[in-house]
Formats: sequence, C-alpha cells, structure tokens
Amino acid sequence: MTGLRLSLDEFLLSLKLAPRMVVEVVVENKEDGLLMLRRQGDPFKGSWHLPGSFLMKGESISECVRRVLEDECGQGGDSNVWQFVGLFENPDGDPRGHLIHYVVKVEDIKVETDSRKHFFTTLPEKVIGYQKQFLSELGYK
Repeated sequence: MTGLRLSLDEFLLSLKLAPRMVVEVVVENKEDGLLMLRRQGDPFKGSWHLPGSFLMKGESISECVRRVLEDECGQGGDSNVWQFVGLFENPDGDPRGHLIHYVVKVEDIKVETDSRKHFFTTLPEKVIGYQKQFLSELGYK
C-alpha cells in the first residue's frame, strides 16, 4: 500500500497538531563512511542530514524505507534488508514541530555520490543538530 501524500498546507498543519514520525536511514559504505545528503531547502538549507522522510498515513515503515532509498539514494527494490537501530524524540529541535525519529540501518547498497550525496568517515561540520545528537548516541563521531 502506498501512503497518503498531504498537500503542503495539510502537512504543515499536521506538524502543529501532533508529533510526526520520520524514518531515517543509515547507509554505510565498505570504508565505514556514513552517507549524508545536503539539504536543498528550508529548514536547515545547506546542512548535511541522513536520508529520510516523514512516514505517510497508510504506509508501512518498510515501504517508507524503500521510498527513501529510491527517492534519495537511487536504490529501490525489495532486496534491501534493514534493521532498526534506534528511536529518538525531538520535541523542539526542528522549527516544523515535534518529531520522532525511527532510525534504521540498511546493508549492501551502492550509492553514487555527487555534490549533494557524500560518504563521511567522520561527521561533517554542518550536520542538523538533532541528527548529530542521535548519531553520536549511535556511535558516529
């Protein structure tokens, strides 16, 4: 089942009314580099962040992971195996609202890097603050 996409106004209203779950995907390469993407828009424009997306109504977490891999990493399909690695709450670190981060790790995918996608062996300077905090808790420095 594919998830229900909201209009921008509905999405922004949903963030004001209740916490929203974000599925964050940790992707590492063979050199233990962590894949980070550079934000193209607000909030946090220009900052590095994990591939991820808000979970949509009617969408399973597996479907969301697959969508993130397709949309942000260029890797889709059903062959990706993921594992849950942590749940982190962010009530006030994002100007859009109260977020709950469901973090998964994906194994065995190849991602072509470019100016927007890069593997880092140490966290870059400009990482979104709340992601830097939970990545640190997961052992990334």
